[in-house]
Amino acid sequence: MRHRVLDVCTRIILTAFTVLLCASDIIYAETKPASYLLRLAHENLEGNSCVLLQENGTFHYESGDRYSTRVYEGQVPASQLNDLSEVLQKLSMISQKQIEEPLIHGPYDLVDVGFTKDGASRELLFRTAEGQVPYKKSLQPLLQWMDRLHKLPHRQVSEDAGKQNCLPRRRLRLIPREEFVEQPPAPTPKPSFGSRQPTLAPKPAAIPAKVTPILQLGMLTRNSSGARQSCTLVASDGQFRFEARAQSTGSKTVKTQFAKGRLADEDLQTLHSILDAPALAKLRHHEPAGGMALNIMGQVIELYIARGGGVQELILTDSTHRNTFFFAGDGDVSKADALLKFVHQHFETRASPGASSDRNGCTDLQ
Repeated sequence: MRHRVLDVCTRIILTAFTVLLCASDIIYAETKPASYLLRLAHENLEGNSCVLLQENGTFHYESGDRYSTRVYEGQVPASQLNDLSEVLQKLSMISQKQIEEPLIHGPYDLVDVGFTKDGASRELLFRTAEGQVPYKKSLQPLLQWMDRLHKLPHRQVSEDAGKQNCLPRRRLRLIPREEFVEQPPAPTPKPSFGSRQPTLAPKPAAIPAKVTPILQLGMLTRNSSGARQSCTLVASDGQFRFEARAQSTGSKTVKTQFAKGRLADEDLQTLHSILDAPALAKLRHHEPAGGMALNIMGQVIELYIARGGGVQELILTDSTHRNTFFFAGDGDVSKADALLKFVHQHFETRASPGASSDRNGCTDLQ
């Protein structure tokens, strides 16, 4: 959605009488950075809501759907601040790695919790309702508290003047309402494998000095029997890391496997030959037109291949599931048949079960 930005007021008459006369035509923004206790956002198919809470109890709360948003600002009682601090203390014991998201999940339901711990900013992102379940005792009180904010004493701000997705404002000043201007449209985002889902092969990869990554591969497969997600990282000296997650339809269990080691010199040369073959080397990446979503039915492959002139980025999709409503990627998954066969023979067959919290998305060899 487009955000509103605030222009600097060109003239302010510094008399109390004039300020009072102009009060109906100005809004307040921040004069100095404020300390924030909490930013909480909840998004689902019914609508979105979020709150930005300062340490002094001042809150900015937004709630709405795709048609309209209501904006409230007010003050939270000290007793509620104490209760919130206790909940945040419990959440501070959780790391993002501990939050396990299923590959097969229900309707869209996202919770984003941002807070400060020992002077450092923390964020916990729960992308599915299933991922929220183990932490329900902490999340539910927060969400219920946010949903009741409109019952506290408050002032309601118009959507045009107040909507900011509960993000902290950098400065606070007096601004005439008529001086609001729209921010230029943001660049079209790159396609992702799901709403706010991380890319399957995030970059850049953390590789030891003097060793460079030659390949990052991410793959997502969905069919009637279940879903499978995997990633592979290979370095120039043959070191590799492989991760895989699988979930069967009707099961809540997600099985995780890992493999790491070093390819033999001849196997590394074979991999180079596969990557340099025309089937992959001649493909060119295309950005989706108009922010078109990526089709994640069937099989999707995301590739980052080191080339002499930089990094070749490719997205391959399953042609049997293509239609005009989704971004088709840069080619069919069959272009990577030789590469996938190599991955299976040299990495998948070495994989063994492991803990989901040990995953790093193939951003590091360790």
